[in-house]
Amino acid sequence: MPLLLLLSIGILVVNCKENAVDSLPKDDTAIFLKKSEIYRHPLPISGDEEGASVSKQALHFKVSGIVRNKSTNWQAVYFYQPKENYVGKDYVEIELRTGSNGASPPAKISLVKISFIITE
Repeated sequence: MPLLLLLSIGILVVNCKENAVDSLPKDDTAIFLKKSEIYRHPLPISGDEEGASVSKQALHFKVSGIVRNKSTNWQAVYFYQPKENYVGKDYVEIELRTGSNGASPPAKISLVKISFIITE
């Protein structure tokens, strides 16, 4: 009986989260944040020839950008923080340029799509 109860609760939790993101494209990552939180997303960029940039900027941000310096140990990391007191949805696209052999430009361009759902 306890196992059945746990499974039922798990299904309800999954269904609630799915309903909150029904309007999002299926290849998006949905991130739930409290309005005071800062989100940190390490990007799979390794060499000096590879790069990342924000190709579609979020609309309701205090901080939204990529840092790649000593503080991130030279790894590209995307940071996001919503505007003060903002509650709602936001969205960003990050373009990744990877696959360089060191002598040529990056061979692969891909997008990281992140939808934010900001709550109290």
